[in-house]
Amino acid sequence: MKEFDYTLNIKMGIHARPAALIADRAKFIDEKISVSFNGKTADASKIMKLVSLRAKKGDTVHVTVEGPEEEKVALEMEKLFKENL
Repeated sequence: MKEFDYTLNIKMGIHARPAALIADRAKFIDEKISVSFNGKTADASKIMKLVSLRAKKGDTVHVTVEGPEEEKVALEMEKLFKENL
């Protein structure tokens, strides 16, 4: 299992558009990717679950990747977060 924390920099936090970016990438990856915030965890391939975390600018989310290529996928997801969130 690979994990990283990321502090959101975008004004609205994880709303529909960034959630769609995350989900679009996650649903085509075999590894299990989850995003946690404030005691709740969401499957990264589910847009509405990500939005329901209600993570806003300045909040830190925890991302977990599990699977055979977890290291590569975790780096890819971290890059996606840095470039878009």
